[in-house]
Amino acid sequence: MATAAITPADCRCEYRVDPLGIDAREPRLSWECAGSGRDLRQRAYQVQVAADAAFATPLWDSGRVESRASAQIRYAGAALVSHQRAHWRVRLWDQDDRVSAWSAGATFAVGILDQAEWTASWACLTSGFQCYMAPRFRRRFTAAGAVVDARLYATARGIYTAMINGALVSDEQLAPGWTDYNQRLYYRCYDVTALVAAGENVLGETVAGGWYNGAIGWTGQARHYGGQQQLAMMLRLEYADGRVETVGTDGKWQLAHSPVQQTSLLFGEHYDATIEDPTWCTTRASDVGWSPVQVQPLAAKPLLQAHPAEPIRRTQEVAPIAITPRRPGVWLVDFGQNLAGRVRLTMRVAAGAIVRLRHAEILNPEGDVYVDNLRSAISVDVYVAKGGAAETYEPVFTFHGFRYAEISGLPSAPAPDDVRAIVLGTDTRRVGDVSTSDELVNQIYRNTLWTQRANFIEIPTDCPQRDERMGWTGDAQAFIRTATCSMDVAAFFSKWLVDLSDTQGADGAVANVAPQLDRVLGGTSAKGDAAWGDAATICPWTCWQVYGDRDLLERSYPMMRRWAEYLHTESRHHLRRADDRRYCCFGDWLSVDAHTSRDIIMSAFHAHSTL
Repeated sequence: MATAAITPADCRCEYRVDPLGIDAREPRLSWECAGSGRDLRQRAYQVQVAADAAFATPLWDSGRVESRASAQIRYAGAALVSHQRAHWRVRLWDQDDRVSAWSAGATFAVGILDQAEWTASWACLTSGFQCYMAPRFRRRFTAAGAVVDARLYATARGIYTAMINGALVSDEQLAPGWTDYNQRLYYRCYDVTALVAAGENVLGETVAGGWYNGAIGWTGQARHYGGQQQLAMMLRLEYADGRVETVGTDGKWQLAHSPVQQTSLLFGEHYDATIEDPTWCTTRASDVGWSPVQVQPLAAKPLLQAHPAEPIRRTQEVAPIAITPRRPGVWLVDFGQNLAGRVRLTMRVAAGAIVRLRHAEILNPEGDVYVDNLRSAISVDVYVAKGGAAETYEPVFTFHGFRYAEISGLPSAPAPDDVRAIVLGTDTRRVGDVSTSDELVNQIYRNTLWTQRANFIEIPTDCPQRDERMGWTGDAQAFIRTATCSMDVAAFFSKWLVDLSDTQGADGAVANVAPQLDRVLGGTSAKGDAAWGDAATICPWTCWQVYGDRDLLERSYPMMRRWAEYLHTESRHHLRRADDRRYCCFGDWLSVDAHTSRDIIMSAFHAHSTL
């Protein structure tokens, strides 16, 4: 039999490669049709899903399906249950009815489908811990035999790093992300089978305030969603003999201070390496300085759901193009590229030496860092050295928008190999590029791409550097179509559209930023603006046009309809006026010498959303 001219490639489930912890009961499967030549097409497909990699225990066999569809093919097999791992593959028939080989095996793992299945409580801070700190939580546990599968489910009111026996469970950053914590929380799932040993083990997390209780916005206000940070985790152990055991956050957890003395997404991080204890999350650790946590039960609200999108990761490293002295003990590092992330610095200094890293996008006329545009976001990281051998510092619970880093406190200039800019961003897949014969056009596109990288950190933001960094809806709707051309942002915007829907009030108005921040913008006065609120219709429709995601459109339709109904109640003869004091009426925001009537803008977007 002749082999098909096309083959299935890039197999994905719910937009991700081999996702862990999905909470879809009927997950959607997608693939690309790879091949070279003209007039190639998929005529039919067959999907198989099984409980094992050998496909000896089938869960679903679609049989041959006459269809060109290759995206969002809904699983229709045996009912899936929490924690279930599945293997799947697909083969295709081409336009000449030739069948391909099976795709490489792909997998997905179901998360916790029912919130009542969580065997965990909230582990809470006690007196003596402040919300600007990043305390450590720890739990010793015993694995009573050989573990064949271990999965860790973790969430926090705050942001965390998780370890087992001294090893990080993941390279994810700023997990579990940002939501309106009063409405929903996302958890992340990790396969930690390789980290759990038979016998004694230690599970630990460091938890900072992040978006939950840290400063956000130009007002400098913190605690937008609550007070002190909290942690909820559940470790599920499956043994070779079929036994299952769970270890959740409970009264057996301990609490202690960490070297992270202060941390803020806007202001920076203060890390004191002189109090480091490398054994804190190992079986050799001492209990001195540790105390029991307080415990609160998990409630039905907020919702606790699997995170539906890619995590934030370190996506790139940038080497300096120049390191120059500015004054005694101060060096200016130029990375040659404006980015969002952090600096990693290797140094050799005396114990107790204080090293400061100050970040900026541009320089002033004198050649020093210009920081006035950052407003209150001072963007300074401080490291207190432990001394001795070379030591490396990279902040964990903050990020900055910068091209330049001013470093002080070193005895000599840092070597180029000792300093790197670490680019952070939601790990969306690159899908497009632009290259022309005009270098100016190429540079404009590269600037656009770097802007997308820097502002797609969990949500689409307006800026990554000053004291704002919020999910402005007008920015998102203006950029979403461009974003889809460079990166696969289907899962990213699916998540953010839930954030947007969570802001919708009883009258149908959506907030100007999502997740909502009433303490910065102020309640209903920050809702219903033209072009900003219209993200409720523009963004879901754009995702439908680009990705053909019917589920996303169905989920978003109630929000879209209620927004359109709100517009009708707020207009006269399909016209909206900017003289209503309930609106901010941004108009053609930050345009240079443009004086477009705000009435025209409001009415135009009214038509765009409703006609």
